[in-house]
Amino acid sequence: MCRLGKAKVLSNFLCPALPNRPHQTVYQIADILSEEKVLCPSAYLAAKGVGNRRNSKFEDPYRWWGTTVSYILARVEYMGHTVNFKTFKTCYRDKHRKQAPKEDWKIFENTHEAIIDKTTWKTAQKLRRTIRRGDRNKEPNPLTGLLYSDGDAYHKTPKDNYVCASYRKKTTSCTIHFIRSEIVRDLILDALRNAATYARANKEDFEQLVMQTTSDARKRSLQSGRTELDRIMRRTNELDTLLQKLYEGYALGRLPEKRHAKLSAQYEAEQAQLEQRSAELMDAEQEESVNVDRFMELVDRYTDFTELTTPMLNEFIDKVIVYERKKINRYQYDQQIEIYFNFIGKVTLPEEETEAAPEAPKALHVASNSSFAPIGDYLTAQTEEAIALSFAKVEELTGKH
Repeated sequence: MCRLGKAKVLSNFLCPALPNRPHQTVYQIADILSEEKVLCPSAYLAAKGVGNRRNSKFEDPYRWWGTTVSYILARVEYMGHTVNFKTFKTCYRDKHRKQAPKEDWKIFENTHEAIIDKTTWKTAQKLRRTIRRGDRNKEPNPLTGLLYSDGDAYHKTPKDNYVCASYRKKTTSCTIHFIRSEIVRDLILDALRNAATYARANKEDFEQLVMQTTSDARKRSLQSGRTELDRIMRRTNELDTLLQKLYEGYALGRLPEKRHAKLSAQYEAEQAQLEQRSAELMDAEQEESVNVDRFMELVDRYTDFTELTTPMLNEFIDKVIVYERKKINRYQYDQQIEIYFNFIGKVTLPEEETEAAPEAPKALHVASNSSFAPIGDYLTAQTEEAIALSFAKVEELTGKH
């Protein structure tokens, strides 16, 4: 298939350069490619004299199908990788190949030029897994698939609000966790604007903040990785010593050649595995600083954070956790919401230190035509914080004695 067609499929599904582009289904992308007169894969291959349909006549060589778009979006090769062993045969006589599980695939990374970067490809897969059902005349809500309540996803109601999926299906004893869509959008926009402003003004401090506010699970993983790395280094040194002694024993004739070859192969294989694992752990320790750089690249790409667009949601937001509302009084509720960004997770920005302004005195308002207006005037004229009025004084002020 032509490179232009593949690039257009991927960019039409998730294109950061078009800020107002809504979510598009694979069928909508297929219609766009047909309108733009892009050859379908079979017609392109036939024009080159290759493919299974090279001798066929196409009534419409620009006709695209949604299944073709889905197949293109799922291919790992477009990130610059080579994938082998995707199919297999149960017998050499079998003429039909079967799809192998992904665990059996052999992926060789960065073997050719990539059409799309890894981050955008993963975002596309995430969007494809999320089912969005919009109204007939409305676009699907881009928040679908981002809201969670303690591990459970959220479902959108017909009025564009969100409730806990487990509560809606009555699968668990979970509560409703109700929240309005516009409130979530406003909170995400405020958090995104504050994070971008702080990151631009204080890049080094922001990187340190991300490192310090790493989740507990990530910290435990890094600590476990450092412990394992220390163990690997000790074992590597031991293997070097053993190999040296093994070679000396063989050189002095104390060890048979067959035994020496077997032990050497075992030690060298173990040493190779330890070196590979050590490289993986060291890369994991450097991942946090790399993630901050990726986040800064996204921040630099956008210059305007006055409006929350669909591409901004896809690129910046990983998930939003909504907790149950807690009642404060008859008219007030408190609801905790946690916003997790891509690459950096949940970040709590430092609050600006401001001097507390003196509390303004409470204004007392009494209607001028009220019989209690003289009491209001009297209390306003007083300077004491607490005033006790006797019943006789009240009668005197109101003239009812």
